[in-house]
Amino acid sequence: PPADSFADVCAGTGGLTIALHDRFPDAYFHCEEISERTIPVLLFNLVVRNMHAEVIHGDSLEQTRKEVYKITPGDRYSEIEEVDDVPPRTFGEVVSNPPYSIKWSPEAHKMDERFNGYELAPKSKADYAFVLHGMSLTADRATFILPHGVLFRGQREGKIRTKLCEEHQIRTVLGLPDNMFLNTGIPVCIMQIAPETNELLIIDADDVCTKEGKLNVMRPEHIEKVLDAVRARKNIDKLSQIVEWSEVERNEYNLNIPRYVDKFDPEPLPDIVDVVKELKSLNKEIEESEREFYSMLDQLIGTTEETQKQLDAVR
Repeated sequence: PPADSFADVCAGTGGLTIALHDRFPDAYFHCEEISERTIPVLLFNLVVRNMHAEVIHGDSLEQTRKEVYKITPGDRYSEIEEVDDVPPRTFGEVVSNPPYSIKWSPEAHKMDERFNGYELAPKSKADYAFVLHGMSLTADRATFILPHGVLFRGQREGKIRTKLCEEHQIRTVLGLPDNMFLNTGIPVCIMQIAPETNELLIIDADDVCTKEGKLNVMRPEHIEKVLDAVRARKNIDKLSQIVEWSEVERNEYNLNIPRYVDKFDPEPLPDIVDVVKELKSLNKEIEESEREFYSMLDQLIGTTEETQKQLDAVR
């Protein structure tokens, strides 16, 4: 949906921000990025598109800032101004493709307001720390590209996921094919957070793609098929399922996609005539094998009187 402002956490070179700007050119954009090598490319991408934005060069989780840039539209290109800081605010929507399952320092954030009411994400996997940070930047929707583990891993992550489900804040879970990205071969999912969602939509699009070399590629027709399912928010055979929160509770808040979207194709029943023919053929083979066996047995001669008696008994 349209919004007047967007925040992109872990913005990289600005791919998600640029895609949003193509749709909403008058919106204001907030970008956060930690990589010193990436920041110049991100700034360039924003400036040449004459965007209105702010860029935080720093660590989103630790809330440390190296530089802050204000991007102001001009006649043709934006102007860059380095500023001391920008005032805190919330944004219409958040998007984020954070680094998957990186380490962080949860013990330093026990009093952090962003995580109030939730368990702290484990130090070995910061995925939910990024989710909660993104949620703190908006009162509306936040959409994340994440590893599938966030859907079913237990302990601290399980407790965070349970609370999100109990508060009906997960709106959509969309599973994508593996080998879609150049930087990872693992399958990923898109998780959309929204306040007070009546039911959860789960989509399994792991086979909605075409193979191109080692990569699985979603062509426009594949993307449109998935988007139709997102817009319709209804049950579509082997693709999407509307899930009641009571069912999620029965599954102990495990959101593993195959639990909800059934892609099983029963094998077709064989033709009864063919089955009978095959049985008759097998019986014939068995009979021929038995005759061959007894013929070979008749040619055997025992080396001792006792073994000869045993062979005679078998015959």
